[in-house]
Amino acid sequence: MITEEDKYRAYTFNFIGFAVITPFGRIVLENVKSFHELGLVWFLINLFGSICLLIWGLTLVEQRRSILDKPRRFKDDIK
Repeated sequence: MITEEDKYRAYTFNFIGFAVITPFGRIVLENVKSFHELGLVWFLINLFGSICLLIWGLTLVEQRRSILDKPRRFKDDIK
């Protein structure tokens, strides 16, 4: 059974995960503007940092999903 604490932890990971993903979304949506503002070197550094944050954010969202799937996985294993 999913406890309230598990729900709170899952939603916290969800919010943090999506917040961490947003810098990558800015680069994707405003790539030309960012390139002109920063120049090539800083644009690539920003892109690399954003990709790292994207991976971390997706990991947090996946961790949220695994917290909420935990009781269901144990039920499926018993059958």
